[in-house]
Amino acid sequence: NLVLLFLATLALNSLQAQDIETGLQLYSDFEQVTNNKVPDVSGNRRFQNSQFDHTEQPVDYTWAISNPSFEEGAGGTLDSTSYLDGRTDGYGAYTYPKGWTVYLNHTGWCNAVIISTEPSHGSRSYETWAESVKSFNVYQDVELIRGSYELTAKVRTNQLPPYTQRIYAITAFGDTINSETLIDSLVIHDSDWYTKENWQKLSCRFMTKTGKVRLGFKSEGFMQFDDMRLVYKGGRNISTDTTIVTVGTMFQLPIKASNLSPFDSIISYQFKMTYDTTKLEYVNHQTAGTLSCNGLVSVNNDTTGLLKIGYIGTEFLSGSGPLINLQFNAVQTGEVKTAISDFYFNTDTISQIFNGPVELFTEYGDVDGNDKIQAYDGALALQYSVGLEPLPYLDPLPWSNWRVVATDVDGVDGITGNDAAMILQRSIDLIGHFPVHSMLRSSSSNNAEVVIVQEGDKLVFKSFGGLIGLNVFVDKNRTLLGPPSISEHFISAINITDDTYAFGIATAYAPSDGNTILTIPVNTNELKTITFSLIVNAEQVNISATIASGLTGENKNDVLLYPNPVVDKLHLSYLEVGSIISIIDLAGRVLMTQTVVSPSETLSVSRIPSGLYHLMITTNGINSLSKFVKK
Repeated sequence: NLVLLFLATLALNSLQAQDIETGLQLYSDFEQVTNNKVPDVSGNRRFQNSQFDHTEQPVDYTWAISNPSFEEGAGGTLDSTSYLDGRTDGYGAYTYPKGWTVYLNHTGWCNAVIISTEPSHGSRSYETWAESVKSFNVYQDVELIRGSYELTAKVRTNQLPPYTQRIYAITAFGDTINSETLIDSLVIHDSDWYTKENWQKLSCRFMTKTGKVRLGFKSEGFMQFDDMRLVYKGGRNISTDTTIVTVGTMFQLPIKASNLSPFDSIISYQFKMTYDTTKLEYVNHQTAGTLSCNGLVSVNNDTTGLLKIGYIGTEFLSGSGPLINLQFNAVQTGEVKTAISDFYFNTDTISQIFNGPVELFTEYGDVDGNDKIQAYDGALALQYSVGLEPLPYLDPLPWSNWRVVATDVDGVDGITGNDAAMILQRSIDLIGHFPVHSMLRSSSSNNAEVVIVQEGDKLVFKSFGGLIGLNVFVDKNRTLLGPPSISEHFISAINITDDTYAFGIATAYAPSDGNTILTIPVNTNELKTITFSLIVNAEQVNISATIASGLTGENKNDVLLYPNPVVDKLHLSYLEVGSIISIIDLAGRVLMTQTVVSPSETLSVSRIPSGLYHLMITTNGINSLSKFVKK
């Protein structure tokens, strides 16, 4: 009991217990611990290696390895415990790569040499094989700082299974972490085994404290190996994710820990967190399912806008995941910068702390955050959709996350003219809710279609179905296009500069089928192809149009021809019954003729080769010509 009380006292001192309601529970818990309940440290050494990095950017740590791809040639050493049966008889070859120690245990001849045949990286790799292999081990010791790492290397063989080739790390804790071995189905056994395609990448992940770590290759059979690399994934860190919530709801803010090792014997933590009380209201905390679920957590919220949190337990904390879930009410729209500080695991200060913002928005469609859905919100959405700066002083581009979420109402990722149109519809109660409320994001239904035809020196955009929102973007050949002329039926936002050709339109009521919604003048006499990237309502489509000034200007009968270019079906409208339609290639050959029997006709052109064609319509002896492109 004296020992237990001493342990409890140490833990309480490390917790700075004035910030915790009571530390007596720790002593009580220790009294109930029997020997078989004490954590088995050796058994915990294979802790959660798959859950390590969080928001910290991984760092290439290969520089810590000497000669990682064997490009520096020989100069290494032989492990003094090696057993090289046959070497004294001159059988085999022995070369030790610079920076590495080689352990060989074999009988008969042996090759331990640097090779240059099809290495996986650079110009060299290393191989170990023998008449009878007992064990090969090629390793080096490196100094590493505390944290999580991923070790990778390339290995190749042509032997049959079972495979024993692997890479490994012996951490500063003394724990050995091995990679998986080769995948049998990927090993090449025939004469092509000596190729780059036969290399397999092996990897293992490990945690270590600061100190020496042994990295190496091991095998009980023939292997070639190359290109060892090491990535530092970060040390112990604390973080909160970016959280987006609706005002008026209660939500949980997980406080997450990464890279906790049982060898650190963590039985306590404490920290402070500040928050904006005008936007958040602290409610409670919860530890079920967290790393702290088996201990005691206390939260002191006596000071406005400040939480003091402490934990004590009898089992070592390890792995990665939430330590505690803090529960708040979302009070007001905006962004909240919560700030965690003064964090201790036992008596160790944690400096790697990542505070993600909390984004609060009032309601979908309320873009400006004034608690109302108005036509103004739709206008802001439309401007944003084409890259304009709707709120340059309040919220410069890129917008805060909460504003983006509030604007994206159609259930499909990305802000478009369709979102603007729906916000406009909602502002005048044409719709009662937004598709996003169904939570079926990224799945959309779209019955709208846009057809682009050329009439004279203009591209004409006609809509079919229930079009309410359209975005138009052009990248290549955009300088050939003039500014659009948009139907008064729509509101629009236009962003045309030297580097950008983009505009968006939105309306509350879809136009009738076949209506012209906009035109774009064409500024070229050469045959050019322009690809329009369109967002038709919520659907992304690309339409390519082959254009030139006067492409259909010879047509005096105002016949509507679409689509152009065409794949299989060419639609004609506003025809005069009795006219003759002819398709003529550039050599003057007539490929097809058809008599007009109705004002609208459809020609099947699927069997016509790709290219540019004339469409000649003969009415009362007068010919009129149009051109179209068959894709």
